Amino acid sequence: MTDFLVIGAMKAGTTSLYEDLGRVPAIGRSPTKEPGFLLHDRSTVRLREQYTRNQPDESTLLRDFSTMYSIEELHPGVPTRGRDVFGSDLRIIYLVRDPIDRALSHHHHWAVRGLCASSLKDALREHPEIVGASEYGRQLAAWQAVFSSDNIRVVVFEEYVRNRLGVVADLCAFLGVDHHGVSTTEPDQIYNQGGGNRVAAGRLGATLRHPLYAEFGRRLIPGAVRRGMKRVILRDGSARPEMPQRLRDDLRSTLLDSTTAFADEQGITSSCWPTLQGS
Repeated sequence: MTDFLVIGAMKAGTTSLYEDLGRVPAIGRSPTKEPGFLLHDRSTVRLREQYTRNQPDESTLLRDFSTMYSIEELHPGVPTRGRDVFGSDLRIIYLVRDPIDRALSHHHHWAVRGLCASSLKDALREHPEIVGASEYGRQLAAWQAVFSSDNIRVVVFEEYVRNRLGVVADLCAFLGVDHHGVSTTEPDQIYNQGGGNRVAAGRLGATLRHPLYAEFGRRLIPGAVRRGMKRVILRDGSARPEMPQRLRDDLRSTLLDSTTAFADEQGITSSCWPTLQGS
């Protein structure tokens, strides 16, 4: 059994995978999906202690599903910290999705939380990392520079949706755990799809998403109290907007070459991502 990180990509199925793998007895469901401990340049001892506290129990693997780990331009140094904390045997799982659809979902996810402009055009200009997170080859290169290719598994979101149980079983084999119990996964349930979710925006949202809240707040505040707070303070997320065709064409031009190279390297068929073919 080997500790692991799911490094993203944001809006590419990491929440569903968190739920699915959490049903595997040898893995379990950790208290916090995205503790994000490796985003901070802390001592190796302290980081290891934080991960141990986020374990379901001592018999399960240490893990982290923090999607910011694959936005290297915002958080450099994460792969090296991961190796220092977990060792060179650490397993890396990277979910990828149609890069244009992922960028659109990423923008919506941030916009309804007040983290970027509601105008897609303005947001992409002010936050190039929204598109940068879809440059999968470049993001993964930072991890490939630190870990062996045998330690890294790329999962295509569209294939995961079509074959949830098969992908989870394959990942269990990759992690060296028995996938007994994987049949309890809910194959028709996709988590955190975005449209209509209730979210906290502005400073309040930033506070609730802060790693210190993830580490201490959720353990110190009783669950009933937290659920009551959510009913009062969360607002409905708006419907996801359509991307203007001209902007979609611009993104396709920006991402086509790098995505094609990444897909070729990983053996991903281009038919998985129709927006790159202009359809």
